[in-house]
Amino acid sequence: MAASPSNPTGVAARAARGAALLAACRPRQWPKNLLVAVPMLAGHAAGDGTRWLAVALAAAAFSAVASVVYLVNDLLDADADRLHPTKRERPIASGRLRPGVAKAAVPGLLLLAAALTAALFLVDPPVAAAPGATAPSPAGFAATLLGYATLAFAYSLRLKREPIVDVACLSGFYLARLLAGGFVVGLFPSPWLLGFAGAVFLTLALGKRYAELLTLFGSAVREHSPGTSAEAVPGRGWQPSDAPLVLAMGVASAWSAGVVLTLYLSSDAVRALYAHPRRLAIVVGLVLFGLNRLWFLAHRGRIHGDPLTFLVRDPVTWALGAATLAAAWAAR
Repeated sequence: MAASPSNPTGVAARAARGAALLAACRPRQWPKNLLVAVPMLAGHAAGDGTRWLAVALAAAAFSAVASVVYLVNDLLDADADRLHPTKRERPIASGRLRPGVAKAAVPGLLLLAAALTAALFLVDPPVAAAPGATAPSPAGFAATLLGYATLAFAYSLRLKREPIVDVACLSGFYLARLLAGGFVVGLFPSPWLLGFAGAVFLTLALGKRYAELLTLFGSAVREHSPGTSAEAVPGRGWQPSDAPLVLAMGVASAWSAGVVLTLYLSSDAVRALYAHPRRLAIVVGLVLFGLNRLWFLAHRGRIHGDPLTFLVRDPVTWALGAATLAAAWAAR
């Protein structure tokens, strides 16, 4: 019997299910896991191929676990997502992906993550010639990955409904990648890096919530009208009246990142890594311009969804990144 267009079968049906499953795993979010390379790059330890291999395995393991988290989150949030103007297009919420298919993919992705993590025990990167370097610790990476997954599931089940707590969790997910990357190459992130990154990640998390509030309740947000529980973001605890507070916290976090970076550039740690550390001063201005521009665009309703996704596609951000790399090269 020939397959009808409304009920595809065979190869076309499998291809459609595969495409929907891949979309539900959110491969566009996988580049976030490249953060595991930051400790290696910040420690000037990128000259060994085995370190790059270890970082690649770590990023892939995080991608597999993150995809599991996305699938579980979408399964739990399907009803709330159907009420959201953009999330209702997600594969599970829209009906393009059956819940059973998503559930069946979870064990396979977890096994893949376990295999990639086990492979790290077979890679033996040398101890970096950087201050504070230690032997790589695959066990430390595995523990961090497990902690990330535990927090992520707690976030999906409950914590995402708690204002403030939810953005702290989102920031924590990013920081977990930095910590995991430190274990992979034996270069634990310094307090300076963690403080700077934490402020940047927090402003990005708050930017995501602010953009969502503006998308859902544009007029109420701009008029500062009081919110009610009936007007909360579906599946979240934020209300329209929270937007000014989110904006204030986000801008404050952006400037906090600039303060931490300024203090870091004045520290002995920088002088140990760079021959001309004063040439890095311009980086503070570049970072502050980029983060404050992000909030300016968010306030004007130009950012929809995840700010990090916007930054990855934004040519101005790429130009700022290139200028930052040029300054770091000139300071060596």
